[in-house]
Amino acid sequence: MNLFRLSLAIVEDAGGGRDESALNLILMLMIYCRRQGKHSEVDALLRHLLETIETAGGDLRRFATAVNDKGHDMLSPCKYGAEDVLLNALSIRERVLEPNDRDIAQTLNNLGIAYKMQGRLEEAEGMFTRAIAIYEAALGAENEYSALAHFNLGLVMRDSARGEDALGQFRHAVSAIEGALGMEHELLAPILECSAELVRVAGHTEEAEAHEARARRIRLKAN
Repeated sequence: MNLFRLSLAIVEDAGGGRDESALNLILMLMIYCRRQGKHSEVDALLRHLLETIETAGGDLRRFATAVNDKGHDMLSPCKYGAEDVLLNALSIRERVLEPNDRDIAQTLNNLGIAYKMQGRLEEAEGMFTRAIAIYEAALGAENEYSALAHFNLGLVMRDSARGEDALGQFRHAVSAIEGALGMEHELLAPILECSAELVRVAGHTEEAEAHEARARRIRLKAN
């Protein structure tokens, strides 16, 4: 019996897939198949999952959000399996939402964080880049969500020894937050501090001190 038929049997035994435990079993089987490289079975399980939720009158967006939130919660502290849960969330969101829906960008950003924490910097960069494109298509250039994705991308570039590229992303993040939230919003402080570290390494001491002083003012005001 292949895994797809096994999932059907589990769902039937659980009452037609209408309870949470049955849906969670399908999600677990999706993880198993993905790890085995059985992508056609992942797709079949995903179709069955969505059909089951719809038949039961469930809200697909809300279900996808719950899966994403579970994966996000597993990032801090970094728990084994966070990536798997987030990949399930991404599969669901990409299937049921429009391509430029910001919920997809949210999951991409979370996956980028997961990959960065594992040292998989190239994959993290890809996730953050995709998230930025979707956020800016959905919300415009100046919004806090794309700003944080720019910041995350800058951190990846910094860790990849690409200081100039990282500074460019930090500048994007600062500009977006200033435009969306104002010149003294507390989200600016950590970005300015990271920028200061890089410009100091590059030998621009005065610019570094200016960033640090601004970050201190913002933190003092926030407190």
